[in-house]
Amino acid sequence: MFEIKVKSPAKIGFLCSFIYYIFFTSFCLAQEAGQAGYGKYYEILVESLSSAEPTLKVEALKILPEFSYKSLTPEFKKLLKDKSDLVKIEAARSLFRMKDKSGLPVLIELLKGRVKVSPKDPPVKRAKALAKNMICAKAADVIGEIGDSSVIPLLKEAVKEKGGQVKDAAIVALIKLGDKTEEKVIIYGLDSYEMDIRRKACEILGEVKSEKAREKIRALLKHWDKGVRQSAVVALGKYADKNYGDEIRALLLDKEDGVRRGAAEALGYLGDVKYIPQLKEALGDDNGFVRLYAAQALYKMGDSSAEGFLISVLRTEDSDARLKTVQLFADYGTPESVPYLEDTFNNEKNELIRLNIAGAIARIVNRRAK
Repeated sequence: MFEIKVKSPAKIGFLCSFIYYIFFTSFCLAQEAGQAGYGKYYEILVESLSSAEPTLKVEALKILPEFSYKSLTPEFKKLLKDKSDLVKIEAARSLFRMKDKSGLPVLIELLKGRVKVSPKDPPVKRAKALAKNMICAKAADVIGEIGDSSVIPLLKEAVKEKGGQVKDAAIVALIKLGDKTEEKVIIYGLDSYEMDIRRKACEILGEVKSEKAREKIRALLKHWDKGVRQSAVVALGKYADKNYGDEIRALLLDKEDGVRRGAAEALGYLGDVKYIPQLKEALGDDNGFVRLYAAQALYKMGDSSAEGFLISVLRTEDSDARLKTVQLFADYGTPESVPYLEDTFNNEKNELIRLNIAGAIARIVNRRAK
């Protein structure tokens, strides 16, 4: 037993109001989802916003904006004050997906917190600085997505850094905001002697669909380094230029499974249905992730013939493969897959995957209800 001691009627009134607010908010959220027929799974997602585990909060924040319920907005705003910076960043992104920019000041403050990193620093200090700057880079990513030009001066300051993830993220954000002054810095990276820099340059330039870089990226499809080829083929696919289709399709036969996986992913971005036969052949690839990305590409082209394969992956012991499969069902799955997902949900031990299964079921049922 426990006792609540209240010294004044005013405090009683405040307590009653607080309890009413919690009850009313939960009731409204459950009502919205319940009307669509997926209340149980939707409630699991909402409850995860109060989890003690930041990764579950972040995952719920990624999924919930798909439902576009305005009653979620106050819940997201509360998480802008969370102890975890990753939760704050995802809350700001989720609010923006709901047409609300109120998370921008939080992102600006996080970006201002960047620190200098020196190779001469002691290992522990260096590790802390890199972790801090990783948060700053993620904040810059979301600032770029929000697209508010008022942050351009701050991003330009971040670009002055000698290098690293914050500088790269700030350049990408500026390009998204229409300022391509620093684009050439990334393009130079395509010629770097360091393969990691070439790969990263491909990723960035493909993301922003740099017109100046597309032919240089195209040339890298024949590069000797498998990581460069993989990054280049994915980047080229993001241009969605069907003139590159045959060159991309040819890499489905590359000797390296990572490159084949990249080719399948790229064909999905391309969206040309004439490559459906080759993608169906890729469902027989020796590498499971090549098969998963081929299934994703087929879904994007309106072909759900890989759904039986995906259902079988739900039973695999590979947690990464299960998570990817559940996310594919969330984006493209049909009502016929729901019983299999429910069975998997009841037996899944991984909390992150379980949360994604709840999201997948809720989204599939929500699509059917529309």
